[in-house]
Amino acid sequence: MRFGLLGTVTVVASGDPGGGMSGSTGADAGGDTGQGLPRPVGSAKVRALLAALLATPGRAVPLHHLKSALWGDAPPTTATASLHNHVARLRRVLHEEGRDVSRLRAAPPGYVLDIADDEDEFDVWIFLGHHAAARTAHRAGDWASVLAECGAALALWRGDPLSDVPLSSDALRALAAHLTEARLLTMEWRFDAELALGRHQGMAAELAGLAAAHPLRETFHRQLMLTLHRTHRQAEALAVYHGLRRTLVDELGVEPDSAVQATYQEILAEPAQTRAAPGVPAGEPAGGGTGGVGGVGAVAGVTVPGTGRGFSGGATTDAADGTAGPGGVPTVPGPPARSPAHQAGASGPPGTAAATPGGAVSVSEPTRASAPVLPVPVPVPGWDRSAPEQAGAGRTSSRPGQDRAAHRTEGSGDTGEGPGGGDGDRPGAHDRPAAPVRAAASAGLPPAARRRPAPAQLPADTPDFTGRAAELDTLLAALRGGADHRGPRVAVVSGMGGVGKTALAVRAAHLLRAEFPDGQLYADLRGFGAGGARSPADLLARFLGDLGADGQPLPEDPDDRAVLWRDALHGRRVLLMLDNAGDAAQVVPLLPGGGDIAVVVTSRRTLGELPGAARLALEPLSAQEQRELLVALCGRQRVAAEPEAAAGVLAACGGLPLALRIAGARMAARPNWPLTALAERLDGPGGSRLHALSTGGLAVQDTFAMSYVAMRDGLLAADRAAARAFRTLGVWPGHGLDPSAAAALLGRTSAGAADDVLEALVDAHLLEAPQPGRYSFHDLVGEYAAVCALAELTAAERRAALRRITVWYAVTVAASLAVLAPEGHPLPPLDEQPALPVVEFTSDEEALRWCVRELPAIKEVIATAIAQGWPEIAWRTAAGLFGYAQAYWWTGEWTACLEEAMACVTAHGDVLGQAWMHSRLGVAHGMAERYDVSLGHLHVARARFEAAGDQRGVAAILTNLTALHRGTGEYGLALEYGHRSLELHRSLGDFDRVATVLGNLGDTHLYAGDPVAAEECFRDALAAWRTRGSMVSIARTLTSLGEARLARGRPAEAVDALKETLALLDRLGDRATAADVLEVLGRAHLARGDRAAARACWEESLGLARAHRLPAEEEAALRGLAGLDTE
Repeated sequence: MRFGLLGTVTVVASGDPGGGMSGSTGADAGGDTGQGLPRPVGSAKVRALLAALLATPGRAVPLHHLKSALWGDAPPTTATASLHNHVARLRRVLHEEGRDVSRLRAAPPGYVLDIADDEDEFDVWIFLGHHAAARTAHRAGDWASVLAECGAALALWRGDPLSDVPLSSDALRALAAHLTEARLLTMEWRFDAELALGRHQGMAAELAGLAAAHPLRETFHRQLMLTLHRTHRQAEALAVYHGLRRTLVDELGVEPDSAVQATYQEILAEPAQTRAAPGVPAGEPAGGGTGGVGGVGAVAGVTVPGTGRGFSGGATTDAADGTAGPGGVPTVPGPPARSPAHQAGASGPPGTAAATPGGAVSVSEPTRASAPVLPVPVPVPGWDRSAPEQAGAGRTSSRPGQDRAAHRTEGSGDTGEGPGGGDGDRPGAHDRPAAPVRAAASAGLPPAARRRPAPAQLPADTPDFTGRAAELDTLLAALRGGADHRGPRVAVVSGMGGVGKTALAVRAAHLLRAEFPDGQLYADLRGFGAGGARSPADLLARFLGDLGADGQPLPEDPDDRAVLWRDALHGRRVLLMLDNAGDAAQVVPLLPGGGDIAVVVTSRRTLGELPGAARLALEPLSAQEQRELLVALCGRQRVAAEPEAAAGVLAACGGLPLALRIAGARMAARPNWPLTALAERLDGPGGSRLHALSTGGLAVQDTFAMSYVAMRDGLLAADRAAARAFRTLGVWPGHGLDPSAAAALLGRTSAGAADDVLEALVDAHLLEAPQPGRYSFHDLVGEYAAVCALAELTAAERRAALRRITVWYAVTVAASLAVLAPEGHPLPPLDEQPALPVVEFTSDEEALRWCVRELPAIKEVIATAIAQGWPEIAWRTAAGLFGYAQAYWWTGEWTACLEEAMACVTAHGDVLGQAWMHSRLGVAHGMAERYDVSLGHLHVARARFEAAGDQRGVAAILTNLTALHRGTGEYGLALEYGHRSLELHRSLGDFDRVATVLGNLGDTHLYAGDPVAAEECFRDALAAWRTRGSMVSIARTLTSLGEARLARGRPAEAVDALKETLALLDRLGDRATAADVLEVLGRAHLARGDRAAARACWEESLGLARAHRLPAEEEAALRGLAGLDTE
């Protein structure tokens, strides 16, 4: 089981199928790998209780602290009793299958929640572990480790800490503040590392948002200044400084700290440039990663004269000490004064640390043999492509020490110039390794081909490309390959339409241009969209022409062209971008056979058939990335002025960059419109959001249509079947579906019969599979599927599909109720049964897991049945939720579902449905201790059952009235209703429920002080259970019988009954229940005068109670032992 406070208060049981607490990776608790579903924790009071216990896990929290967490400084007079009720409800939430020892146990002076120290069970512990590792790496200047640890730490966060808990106590407020501060500090360290590693591109938007949200946090402002400066935005960087200074002076009366001042002076003194040491990629620190923050770089061991301290990303610490700020939150001092060497820009001998004019420490000797990432001019229209150029000129061998002349082709006349006649003059141009270019004859190209410039066909990069840092790193690594990689590298970027595949691939390709000096080729394969897919043969002809074969006759056979293409690529370093591929067959002929070639493919399909390809499945943007993009498109002030409207726009766009760009374009064209106007348009009825997300030639709906139409009109029967499934799935407005529910909707007879079409839709990114056995639509794709269903299915087809899935859910909910509440009033079966088999639950744990996972869909079933006018489905589904509601004390939402179903059955005159809804509403209000309301519903339900002729329903109501009046202390009424229920169940021959009612009557007599009548009821119940052979029920009734005999002053007979109980429990292996029975047996022995036997029972009971964490039994045993010691 795992617990989370880094967002909403969350509990995830590892045995439950489903999603986890967050989207982080690895085995961290917060980054669930798909095992575990968040359990509903219940009311705000239960969440506050759990948060208070998690504040000090494994340690006892005093009762007065828990009361403060739940009620603040003014707890009610009933706080102690209510607290125990909330503890009991929390125990139900924390129940784990196969674990008979509760995590939540009584421990003076309160309660303790146990969490294993050696397991990743608590997201706060995991976060603080990464946080501490990041701090250590930060102090050591190990920027790669800082980045990794900070990324892992921040990925655990799901929102503000304890966001769904009222912070009523000082302890919870302090905890939330501490976690928030630690999170912000982790962000600062991450930005330090990004800057040190020269990865400042795209950081400005995120830093600007943080600086605006934290106007007095100087580190964010300093980092933003530096980022803007390094991206040639000096005026904006200076404006940030002046804004910060104005805020500090106006609000605090202080000037910015020395680190901010130093960065300001640096910006004034230096031209904007990207710092890099010779031979090191622009923006990457020399020596393996020691760039500074605030303009000061660092190399391991470099210290500032006179300080004895080393540079650590702009933050310095004493080597002997690691201080912590208030509340234990680590603090990092500001940077030291810059050394004279830095101020003077001193340099040293080769291989030593030296300060560059920008203030970054560099190494004067190149530190690696790989190609530096330097900008390469892109040819523009009118450029003279006929200028002389030699394919291999101006570059060194890829093998160290090999003379460049060895690579000159015969008669090349090497001038030292690169492509376009000027490459050799650029810094670093002569450091790029390149493989030799083969002779034209062996390459199959005419000699003139070697005189044309290298093709540079990449589309323009997106100027405001936002986010995707991790994905970009993954793609770049795949395309570069490892040190031991041989041969071409192929990477496939897949994802749904509009998710930004092409933008990411183009950004990566531009960053790699200089590493592929023999050309960058691009083609839109038109696998999806108008115009039809381009044939590999045509693309091969074009590519061969781009490399110099234009005007030469090419073979007609596509395979021969592919051979020529592979031969032409041999010995070249080329980057190939294949955009919008329809399938693997379109790509395979275009792949190189060997050499230093990188191929990036984008497709809406996963293209699993491509051998050896690295794959990157692109998901929608994260919440932070979405906001950054909206800010970039609409302006920071506009977004900040209307935070709720901005949140609405982001939610409507579903993380799709295309949708956000369309929304941004609409707002840019309407500068006087508030964001609220767009948010309202995007929040309209079905289909209107897709209509609003279109402008000019762009439309979100069109990009989805490309995928769907390609399937619908495809040549393969499997594609057409998947398209039919897509539009049928669009009928269902619910949340996710498992294979059985999907099969019901699609009209299949088994879950397996739906697998093929579901997986085909997943491969086409028209459906998502967030975890095994679970399918769902992206919000916008789901809306498009609904549009397709409305346009291409008849009303009768849509209604039939809804009927199939609602019937299946209603019947399955009833099956879960039969397992969770087997002694209750069984739901009458529907006349109609689903075509596929109903789920068979083998245990109450399995039934509860299903209810937890499917609860959103079950509520949607009730709403759909009401809308379609199917009251028999609505009330059965609502009534069937009793098992789930009882297990989790889920009364609020359940009551709302029941009331909605009640309105439906009333409107349709369904008398039986009205009886059931009044009955369940009586139970729900009784659970919520609204006894007057409960009593009214139960009496109406009784009358309705009588009118419908349902005598079992009447008997169930009488049983509920017995329990209700016993709970209010009205024992006379409780006994009256109990006897009526007993007589009715006997007349119906319902012997299991006869025994249950006898037990209830016995309890009532015992509460009312009549142990004689209680014993008689228990004896009769025991006889009935012995006939049925139920050992559990026999053991339970024997315990009650022992209590009654003890109350009658017959302790010896009580001892006999209780010993028989213990023997049965021993056969059942139920040691937890034995703790309660031993406590009663101890009292019986004491009543007989056998103090030694009483002590032995209570000591054994105490041991079992502590072993199984049973606080009530523990307290009772301690009370008995204390009584012995004081007598």
